[in-house]
Amino acid sequence: MLIDSAVDQESLCTRFYNRLLRSSRSGEQKRNLILCAADVDALCALKIFLHLLTCDQIHYSLVICTNMTEIQEAVKVHGKDVHNVILINCGATENLAKLLRPRDHVRLYVIDTHRPIHVSNLYGQSVYILTDNFFVPSAPVFEDVYRRGDEEKTDYPVRDSERSDFEYEMIERGDVYFVKKLNKETQREEDVRMYKQWSKKTLKEWEKRADRWRKVYYKNAWHERSSALKMFDLAYMLNKDDVNLFLWALAGICDMYMQKRILKSDFVTESAALQGHIIRLLHRVDANNKQTLRISYTRDLALHFYRQWSVFESLSHTPYTTATFRPWEEQGQRNLQDFLVDMGLSLSQCRMNYNDASMDMTVRNSLLDWFKEKADKHDIPEVIQPTFIASYAFNQKFQICDLALGLFACLTVREQHSSKDNFHQALDILDPRHLYRLDAALDLGKQQLMVIREFVKSAIQEKLFTGVHGCFFQASLGNLNLSTDGIRYIGCPEVLIPLAHYLQRCYVMNQKGKKIRSLSFVLIAEMFSTAGEVSDYLYLVGLPPWEPETIKNSMGTLFDRAAASSGVEMHRDSFEKFLVRIPKAGKQLFMEHMVYRFMDQDTTEFETLVKERSERIKRTKERQAKAMLVEKATEAEEQENFEADFDD
Repeated sequence: MLIDSAVDQESLCTRFYNRLLRSSRSGEQKRNLILCAADVDALCALKIFLHLLTCDQIHYSLVICTNMTEIQEAVKVHGKDVHNVILINCGATENLAKLLRPRDHVRLYVIDTHRPIHVSNLYGQSVYILTDNFFVPSAPVFEDVYRRGDEEKTDYPVRDSERSDFEYEMIERGDVYFVKKLNKETQREEDVRMYKQWSKKTLKEWEKRADRWRKVYYKNAWHERSSALKMFDLAYMLNKDDVNLFLWALAGICDMYMQKRILKSDFVTESAALQGHIIRLLHRVDANNKQTLRISYTRDLALHFYRQWSVFESLSHTPYTTATFRPWEEQGQRNLQDFLVDMGLSLSQCRMNYNDASMDMTVRNSLLDWFKEKADKHDIPEVIQPTFIASYAFNQKFQICDLALGLFACLTVREQHSSKDNFHQALDILDPRHLYRLDAALDLGKQQLMVIREFVKSAIQEKLFTGVHGCFFQASLGNLNLSTDGIRYIGCPEVLIPLAHYLQRCYVMNQKGKKIRSLSFVLIAEMFSTAGEVSDYLYLVGLPPWEPETIKNSMGTLFDRAAASSGVEMHRDSFEKFLVRIPKAGKQLFMEHMVYRFMDQDTTEFETLVKERSERIKRTKERQAKAMLVEKATEAEEQENFEADFDD
């Protein structure tokens, strides 16, 4: 069931938060269980949500989860006394009713950016999806997935209100549950036999069409609007927002943009729409408070950490400029130096820290104008973009996109702590009372970016990219344990996603042919533990083609089909469908079946299904119109007979 905050903003309060509030104040000890994914957007959404719960004194239990297995274990442990389960950035793409088996009184609220939403969650009764799009694109309608029969033989999702009058027999067919409703007054064996006779005649063709709908609907994976922004909208409607909550919401949407989960156009549109909050919240700022947070929306250099770094190092590590200049080559170094000289920057000034007191103030103040004048000439027209800049009182300014990268590094860098400990430390970084941790997070993000760039440099210099029968191209990184820092900064599987984006950009932008831009990309990487132990598994990351630019990714479905046809064991250690883990021994077989499945993809199937649905609806309307005509003719004839009998 969907809760659409875009159409009716009050529903976000009345159908979600107010229910939590009433259940916590009902006198019964009703607990709330929060299951949160370990990503930056979920971190920021959770921070805002916990602020609201604390204001209203709502008790909760918090569990950090990295995959569906941990979600199931958490529900088993905490699910006995829980009445509300809130899932943040996890669960929308899975059949929650099947995996979690919630009790009748338990409600599942899902705040997730992952799409597509599982069909069972769309039409289920105990699952509530908070979304901004009530009409889900390309989603099958109820009749395409669940088929209704007559009173004695009906297939539809189980409704709690009907459990007392009928018995049920659940039959699973793929991802769809067919529920046979059996009247208690009839004989069970006779009803089952009638159901089987009916299914042989009518269910075969419909089930084939339903399988085709599921295949098309689940083909692509993408992301919706930021969960942190949804939570900020909730705080705004409850009149409990402030500038700190706004910073956390901005960090969530900036992370989605930096991780390529939303398009640049969507990010700019959303950012422009948020300017009204900046003007409104700045009126509440206390100028005398040293911890005062100030946020502005302006055009700035799209260079990672350049305010905490030197201009030269930032240009050499930002993916956009690195792909253009290729600074690891001699010619690339000369091109980068020519660009700096053309702007009038000396080598000593560009290598100096941006916030260093010895840096010339004229250079610092004129840097943006110089980039604007020379960017088009050196083929980096997008180096200046609108973005959010924040600062605490008179402390150093920072881009919120850099804050998102720093938080991502805090979540993924492997120390002696576990991933859950890293998550709680990242929560503390967002606390305005811990400003020193903010600087440490930005520094950690710089270190991780440096390591990722070194891997990109090695992969391109060693020519690890190969094409696969014109279907896609791949890069195989056999040893990611080049150093201790490599294990530390890229030891988490989620880091492979920005690494894959970095590799794809740098390789595609420097190829002469245009065909490579229309091919998907697969990164194959071998991961090592912090103790240096070699793993028996490989991680695969699949990305869509570079052009046309899109956020929809069908590589996760391709992985599923290859695993099903090859029989190779496949695991998912995160909630991203396009990041999987397979055994080393099954790599060759898995890749061969990926090529076979890739060639079998039918891009016109969706149009065919839509056409068939339209024709089916048209025929249904024609039959209904004929039935109405026959009914009217019958009524008219009966009326004439009645009048004739009355006259007699």
